Amino acid sequence: MKIALAQFNPTIGDFDGNSARILAMAREAHANGADIAVFSELCICGYPPQDLVERPAFVEHNQRALIKLAKSVPLPCLVGFVGDAMDRTGKPVANSAALIAKGQVLFEQRKMLLPTYDVFDE
Repeated sequence: MKIALAQFNPTIGDFDGNSARILAMAREAHANGADIAVFSELCICGYPPQDLVERPAFVEHNQRALIKLAKSVPLPCLVGFVGDAMDRTGKPVANSAALIAKGQVLFEQRKMLLPTYDVFDE
């Protein structure tokens, strides 16, 4: 299996621009024979989004961008986004990763071991 590690510096809140960069890098990875492309943490919304994740419109825009991107990628991609929390932490969203391919979101995983020191406030 050939894995493309696709890293770029996403802009916080630039869903269209970040998605365009992800798509371009996915196409390049596919052209170079990769079987999957792996992108960075929260690459769809930009990192660190901080208190923007408390705004429903921000979270919804990020999730719509994920679904739209899934319909366009030429190979399976693992991308970071803000997903719905599926636990009882009291927070509505979670730092998440999605496997997207074949026009859909195939799998989502929430970040499980969050740092609790220094500047991390996830």
